[in-house]
Amino acid sequence: MLGPRLKELRGKRSQEEIAEKIGISRARLSHYENERSQPDHELLTKLADFYEVGIDYLLGRTDKKEPTQSKIIKHDDKDKEIEEMLNDPEFGLWFKELKGSPEENREKALEFLRFLNDNEKDRKPRDKQK
Repeated sequence: MLGPRLKELRGKRSQEEIAEKIGISRARLSHYENERSQPDHELLTKLADFYEVGIDYLLGRTDKKEPTQSKIIKHDDKDKEIEEMLNDPEFGLWFKELKGSPEENREKALEFLRFLNDNEKDRKPRDKQK
């Protein structure tokens, strides 16, 4: 089931493009897509993160594409709005790289988002930005 899922997720992009982005050869990706070999756990995780799906989806154990535990950043209750922004497909892509970054960097990014959120919460659409 992994091969067809990888082909589906790749869409119209080339194998070469995807392979380069995840750090493997085109031939190796082709072997996975054609089910001639299986990726190890580390690469499977990398593929799931890259396509923003769960490993269970890649393996055909579920039809839900959403990752179950892969959150971009840890949060508490007061950061619910920020978490929603980060997990929004359109906005969250900007912060996709935070998933694998050190905790300190994630905390700095969260602090920056809190700053932006606080400065913009009372602004009306026609107001100038601060």
